[in-house]
Amino acid sequence: MRAKHKIKFYPYLWASKNLDTANPTLHAVVETIADVVDPDGGYCWLAYASIADRSQHISSSAVEKAIPTLVKHKVLRKVTGQERLDVLDRAGAHYNPKQPPTVLELLIPASAYGAEDLERVNAMRAELGRPAITVETRPDIIGLIGEAKKPRADKGKSSPNRRPKDVREAKAEFAEQQPSLYETQDLEGPPEDPFGDTPPSHRGEYPPLTEGSTPLSQRYNPYEGYPRDADPSSSPSVDSHPQGAESAGQDTDGTENGEVAQQGEDQDTPEAGGGPWSFVGSGG
Repeated sequence: MRAKHKIKFYPYLWASKNLDTANPTLHAVVETIADVVDPDGGYCWLAYASIADRSQHISSSAVEKAIPTLVKHKVLRKVTGQERLDVLDRAGAHYNPKQPPTVLELLIPASAYGAEDLERVNAMRAELGRPAITVETRPDIIGLIGEAKKPRADKGKSSPNRRPKDVREAKAEFAEQQPSLYETQDLEGPPEDPFGDTPPSHRGEYPPLTEGSTPLSQRYNPYEGYPRDADPSSSPSVDSHPQGAESAGQDTDGTENGEVAQQGEDQDTPEAGGGPWSFVGSGG
């Protein structure tokens, strides 16, 4: 119908720019309805859930509350009775006769159209069997749509749980005068010379060895040759020990050296009159 009658008026642009609503929910609902109606404002039978879905971030319950407010301020008109069924039948809508959908008409004021557009819109309405739009049937929408939010009862009053402003300022000033924790402690080391050598690390230091002691890495078994010695005679060996240096303890075979020597002397050298080959009572 728009193209046939060459209508240039768009209800969505009018709703988005010329309505003063008390909250964003009302404005979003009007814009959603204006996006689906004809240039003359009729008709919309979207379900509340569909309006909420198209409006985005609005619940169905919010739409259900917004519709009566918009009807009260004569932004919308609820089409009831037989007229509602006639609108649905002419549009070819599929619905349950026992529960027909709610039909809404957007009451765009006559002053919102230009003279040429108003003539074309009325021609379209006459073709559809709708009455003409006049200043009497479509008056201007004046004032705020919806009720403004009530201000808080305690707005501008100091909270009883909060400290007075002068006390807060005094505490803040006192905190600024206190030295910082990082200023009272020496948390920084000595300044480093960026062009100097890195000082040696003192971690892992061990006490110095006693004078004359051999480092652990240079110790070796005295009974084996030391592989680092170029001269084998310089390494200690078993032959280099003095013969009298051994103790009078046990020998390698587990016997005592003193007892073995004494037994050898007793066996090799017989004593007079009492050797191992002498017999008691012989010689006579």
